[in-house]
Amino acid sequence: MGSFDAYRKQARECFAMAQSATDERMKAFLFTMAQSWVRLAQQAEKNTSAAPVHESVPAQKRTRAD
Repeated sequence: MGSFDAYRKQARECFAMAQSATDERMKAFLFTMAQSWVRLAQQAEKNTSAAPVHESVPAQKRTRAD
């Protein structure tokens, strides 16, 4: 199980708590938190599927200030 699965689980839990919340401000807060967990899961999944790119950095020429 990747970290994105754990993030999605957190999102589901926030959605469930939001649906049962009676205070409107808490409900809105929990929905916002759930959306943040979903975005984090999407980004984590995207990051794990992306192939790393390794580029060499060209050496800089040094000049002497004489």
